[in-house]
Order: sequence, then C-alpha cells, then structure tokens
Amino acid sequence: MSKTNEKFEKLSCSPLSDNEFDFTCYDKDDLENLKNAYNKRHKDDPIKTTNPKEIWDFLRYKYHNVCNKESCWLRREFIPSKLGRELVNSFAPSHPPTWISNDRAWLSSSDIQDVMKQYERRYKCFEFIGPSPIDYYEKDSYTGNTEYVWPELVNFNLEDKIKHGKCKIGIIFNLDKHKQGGSHWVAMYLNLRKKYLYYFDSVKTSNNNPIPTEINKLVKCILKQGEKLNLSIHYGYNDKIVHQRKNTECGMYCLFFIITMLKEEQTWEQFLSKRLSDDEVHKCRKEYFNTSL
Repeated sequence: MSKTNEKFEKLSCSPLSDNEFDFTCYDKDDLENLKNAYNKRHKDDPIKTTNPKEIWDFLRYKYHNVCNKESCWLRREFIPSKLGRELVNSFAPSHPPTWISNDRAWLSSSDIQDVMKQYERRYKCFEFIGPSPIDYYEKDSYTGNTEYVWPELVNFNLEDKIKHGKCKIGIIFNLDKHKQGGSHWVAMYLNLRKKYLYYFDSVKTSNNNPIPTEINKLVKCILKQGEKLNLSIHYGYNDKIVHQRKNTECGMYCLFFIITMLKEEQTWEQFLSKRLSDDEVHKCRKEYFNTSL
C-alpha cells in the first residue's frame, strides 16, 4: 500500500481509551471491530491483515481524501450507528467552536460535564456531582420551586455511596446562584478509602475570600455522616497559595484538581506547597478536549 503525505491530526484520547498503542486512541478490539464493519460493506476489497497497525494504516489510506483524523472514520458509510456511538468515547470531548478564536474562554457547565462523565465511566469507584450553583439547597425557580437546585447534594448520603462502591467523589460548584450568570468555579474531592475531604479554590481561601456558607454546610453534613459510620474524615482547604492569577482558568483548575487527585498523580500537599500557574493548567485544555471530532 502506498503512503499518503496528507497531514493526519493526532487526537487526545479519553480516559476510556486503554492507550494500548501510541499511534491511535483505539485499542486492538476496536480496530478489529472497525475492520469487520468495513469488510461487511467491502467484500470485494476486504482488510485481510490482523495486525492492528496495518488495519489502522489501511483505513487511513482508504479515507485519506476525506479524513484527516481517525475519529472521522466513524462517520463513514460502513460504520453502524451503535458502533460509532461506542467508539467516539475513545476520544476526549470536543471543545466549543468559540475556543478557536479564544482559547482561554471560560469553561461552561457542559464542558465540565463532558470531561467528568468520561472519568465516571473509566473509574467505577468515582462519582461526579455537579457542576452545581452555590445555592444547591434552595428551591429551583426554573422548576416552579418544586425541586431543589441540586438534589444530589441536598440528599447526599455517605452510606449509600459506600454501598454502591463510590469511594471517590468529585464536586464542582459555581459561586454564583442558579439565576445568576456564573462567576468562579471551585471544587471538592472526597476519598473514603483514605478518609479525606478537600476543598480547593484556585485563588486561595482567606479573610478576603472566605469559604462560602453553603460549602461549610455540605462539609459538616459529610463529616457528621462519616462519624456515624465510624469514619474519621480529615478535612482541609487551600489557604496557602494563590494559584490562579488570571481570570479564565478556574474551571481548568477544578478539572485538574479532581482528575489528578483521582488518578493519584498529585497530592494535596503539592497543591498547598507549589504554585500551579494559569499557563500550566491552560495547556491541559489540549489533553482534556479536542478541537473537533
């Protein structure tokens, strides 16, 4: 097979990808499924090899006139819709088109959810709650005051989390109330195996930036429930370092905090002892998101 010289975009893989190969976000089974789907529609020109790299090279060459990235194959005529929906989760989510002209745009609730949902699927012990407005325990005016703004927080039940195997829990809040436009993202992370709960604000907790009453209310609820279950949970918050010094990356700080704590790539002590710059977390946008799929 002759080679094509067209530039082929390397995509960021999702946490659901096994990263089995360095040239693709698909694993061996995914490539075999792509091969089988292709062969069903192209019996006169089937993929014969069983080598994953050769399968990948075949598809790249076959569709080089219309595809400059491997996710594009999922939109070709030979892909059943169910397989396409499954395999698109091999990739990190797409960021909004507005990021192309402004790559420091604030993260929206949807941006945060798109990333966290993939980590929930990858880590069965992990649950993400949010992103919630700070007034989570108030009645939601958008539902005619019939429901709480964020029922999962109002009804937070530690014993139930343990029963369902959820020992690691990440929560993200916006400090604006639900009828406001959004101001600043902050995060909490709970690890029941290691018995700690941390509140992280990228601009540091201080006399001028106190922990919101609503956060303290939830913290007390979690610690009290822990005591009833004979769990002595250590609680801490960032009052040491102002990490964020620009005004665009608070959402990225929250994602980085939860993801690195979940994967145990970063310790709480590191967040308290060494500044993580805005530019450092900004670089993670290319890891957590793709420009397009």
